Amino acid sequence: MNSFDRDFDVYGKGKNSRRRATSDVFPIGQQFGWPEKDVSEFFYEATKTFSTPILQQKHFPESIQRQTLSPEDGTSGISSQNQTKGYLYNRTFFEVIQPLFPILPLQAMQDYPSVNDSQPTLSQPGKMSSGLFESQEHSQSLLISAISSFILSQRCSQPPLLAQHYFQLGIKSHGTGRWDSLPGIQSGIILAIFILVSSSRDLNLYLLNANIVAACFDLGLNKGTLTAGSLEANTLLAAYVIDRTVALVRDRPSLLKDGDLGHNVLAFVTSQLRERAERGDFVESSDKKTFKLYSPATHELVAEVYEASVEDTNEAVAAAKAAQPAWTKLSPAERGVPMKKLAALLRAHHNELAYLEAVSIGRPVSSYGDSFMAARRFESFAEAAYTARGLSSLNTPGFVNMTLRQPFGVVAAIIPWNVPLIAFANKVAPALAAGNAVVLKSSEKAPLTSLKLAELAIEAGFPPGVLNVLSGHGQISGATLSSHLDVRAISLTGSTRTGRTIQTAAAQSNLKNVILELGGKSPAVVFEDADLEKTVSMTANSIQWNSGQVCMANSRIYVQDTIAEKYIQLFKEKFGSVSSGDPTDAATNHGPVADDAQFDMVSKYIASGKESGELVLGGGSKGGFVEPTVFTKTPEDAQIMKEEVFGPVANINIFHTEEEALARANDTEYGLYAAVFTRDINRAMRFAKGLEAGTVGVNS
Repeated sequence: MNSFDRDFDVYGKGKNSRRRATSDVFPIGQQFGWPEKDVSEFFYEATKTFSTPILQQKHFPESIQRQTLSPEDGTSGISSQNQTKGYLYNRTFFEVIQPLFPILPLQAMQDYPSVNDSQPTLSQPGKMSSGLFESQEHSQSLLISAISSFILSQRCSQPPLLAQHYFQLGIKSHGTGRWDSLPGIQSGIILAIFILVSSSRDLNLYLLNANIVAACFDLGLNKGTLTAGSLEANTLLAAYVIDRTVALVRDRPSLLKDGDLGHNVLAFVTSQLRERAERGDFVESSDKKTFKLYSPATHELVAEVYEASVEDTNEAVAAAKAAQPAWTKLSPAERGVPMKKLAALLRAHHNELAYLEAVSIGRPVSSYGDSFMAARRFESFAEAAYTARGLSSLNTPGFVNMTLRQPFGVVAAIIPWNVPLIAFANKVAPALAAGNAVVLKSSEKAPLTSLKLAELAIEAGFPPGVLNVLSGHGQISGATLSSHLDVRAISLTGSTRTGRTIQTAAAQSNLKNVILELGGKSPAVVFEDADLEKTVSMTANSIQWNSGQVCMANSRIYVQDTIAEKYIQLFKEKFGSVSSGDPTDAATNHGPVADDAQFDMVSKYIASGKESGELVLGGGSKGGFVEPTVFTKTPEDAQIMKEEVFGPVANINIFHTEEEALARANDTEYGLYAAVFTRDINRAMRFAKGLEAGTVGVNS
């Protein structure tokens, strides 16, 4: 099974939750009976009825305004994007439906002029003549062009008129030879799709669908042997999808019943739909299990996400193993092509990605720059693969000794919830550039941006199986990846406890290579000659950004005694002047912590800090939001000084000498990050060398 994902349904299932998880909704209209639903949901529900997610891709560009049906007068109007927050999967409608019936290639749509308000008539071949189109082929081409313009530009006033004329040509001419051909049936399918999308009130969708089904039976498309990819096969598949969708929309029985199809044909339809769903696209989890995702700000349901099972994880690894040999045979430049395209798509979808993290983990959109950072990672590694060179030696007479750098094969990546997009890029980009295939498991707390990035990877052109994305809990898919014999390397960013578990599983399976980035209790040391205002700003931002849920956050701050009083006062002013609220609001710069479990954990640490240290700022928490909190005079052996809080909580202690500061900074079991602030370059270099940390920031 070549699949990018086993987890697709990222929309909530409550009355309001799905609405909240989408934006700029494109409603079908009250005449269809479901004013609260949108066309993407119709396709989602319709395709579920025959066990395929082929059209579950949400297919309207997020960047354009949506034409809606006004409930007052039934006319079309334009609704602003600002009316509804959220997102839609960025797949245009024709990119999804076109593979079902290749009537015309997508390029053909571009060969016809865009239809808009400034073009009341069409001058190209196929123009309207005497109320009808000149020919079936012309009308078909024009209808595709019109619908394309309607969907992509939202400026088209012609499609309803075009549809009416084609309605006359199609339905009213049934029985006169117009329908007894594949182009006729396909034309009806196009028109049915258009009606679904445009909410046209004056077209009888169910009658149109009845004609489509009748024509399929008349032509015998439900009999005999169908060849995959043939015009007949694609037409029947399209008719099957439309029939299920129309039946759902009209709340009427399906016309193209499974019982009326021959056994061979039914088996063909089922297998083809499943194959299309598995061909580098999104599919359900094998056991249909899901987990729920709630907004940390409102505690309302945001999404239900399919959880990858052990079987799904094994299939993802198998897909990666099958795809990797062809991927590694490509040149670094060839592998870099889709990586660069993905970088461009990340930038183009910045707002959407920011929103996804805001609703899932509470990251304020105001400070979100992760999409640009991730884009730079993919661009950088797209060019860096040529630097992975081996060595050669002529030191042994008569011999040439060579070492080669080769990809591991299948690489697993397990990313955290606090910065999922950056972690995705940090792990996936170098692995892909080196010629590996990747199976990535996102955190169950923050799966949405990984799912979106998987979709963008498809659009960027990565071959199926090269990148596989799973959502779920660590004890299922994470444990399977850690012990899988076909996974040759695994990279984790997470807790120390999880790192130990993965290290053990790797050792007990195939001794796979393990790369770990674990927790931190990072110190910042501020000397008396530091630029005080800049230092206060940087250290406060370090612990306040993402509500302190960053492994590199300066949670322990050591300030030289001569400036301690002034520093603490300025720090309290800066750290306490946050704007808490809805993380999707641009005015908010302090969001909630990720979920209830994180809220409870941070609250317990604050309670512990009140017992051991002196609370000088904050200390309160309510409804998922934790106030910026500062403790001073906390003993070095206190729990809050030794353990990672992962919240907006800072401990400020005073030191007198450089030696004392270094000893305190290094008094931790962690060693991820440290920072030193001073204008003395000699002291900065000396102190940085003495710090026991993997990364040291100087005045940063």
